[in-house]
Amino acid sequence: MGTRVPEGFGEAVFKFRMANDPEDMLVTWGIKAALPGPVDQGDAECLADAMIGTLLQGMSSAVTFTGLDLRMGPDGLGQVFVVSRNSPGLEPGLPLVNNTTFLMRKSTGFGGRRNRGRSYLPGPIEASVAGNGAIDAAYRNAMQIRADAFIGQTMLCPNVALNVLFHTTTELEPGLPPTTITGVTIADKVATQRRRLRP
Repeated sequence: MGTRVPEGFGEAVFKFRMANDPEDMLVTWGIKAALPGPVDQGDAECLADAMIGTLLQGMSSAVTFTGLDLRMGPDGLGQVFVVSRNSPGLEPGLPLVNNTTFLMRKSTGFGGRRNRGRSYLPGPIEASVAGNGAIDAAYRNAMQIRADAFIGQTMLCPNVALNVLFHTTTELEPGLPPTTITGVTIADKVATQRRRLRP
């Protein structure tokens, strides 16, 4: 089995809580360290601030961003930087149930399913989603602007060079290198899933 997060890369695990739900909801994001580096606590704080200043603003005030763990590669051997926050979403209104989320698609400029990624963002506002799951156009467009801004904000972190997509490795395809994320798209319908947001 190859290394999923190689040396020189890191995976940020953003953590959220929703009112009356005891479990964390997790959103992962890959980064490549800038040279000469290394990534440090300040970069982890910067990534947390990027979330607060962009995507969190479109999430229900019933959702709280509680911080992140930034785990540097190689898998299980690199440093871990921990950030604590207690920042509620800024969108007034009740959220949809906790297994219903924004779907943020990650694109890399390469074809094939392997070169596409997804993040499931908690806290879409119930009043802004139709019965068929369609998100109100103005609300979705505002979230897209925030998603684009999130990409830009992460790139301002001093020791972050790129946003990347990690690949699950197998015996037949060990050590696949991370792929650079070139853009993100907020889907026009919400996503539902059972456990993707769970630890």
